[in-house]
Parts: sequence; structure tokens; C-alpha cells
Amino acid sequence: MTVKPWQEADDLPTYLTQLDGAARKQIAARLADDARDSAWQRRDA
Repeated sequence: MTVKPWQEADDLPTYLTQLDGAARKQIAARLADDARDSAWQRRDA
């Protein structure tokens, strides 16, 4: 089974269940970083 990059996943919940815990944490951390970065960018604008 090949896993597509999560951005391309049609069904994110199903995609997340295919990942192991470490990958899920990594994605969650990346999403949190992105959210924090965009919040800082809005604040600085």
C-alpha cells in the first residue's frame, strides 16, 4: 500500500487512521507550526 502525501488525501480521517502514531504526531506538530506561523504573520502585518 502506498500512502499519498496527506495534502492529496481525499478523505483525511481515513488517511490518518492508516498512519502509525509517530507519523500522526509529526503531522499534528507540522499543522500546529503552520497555524502558529500564520498567526505570527497576521500579527506582524
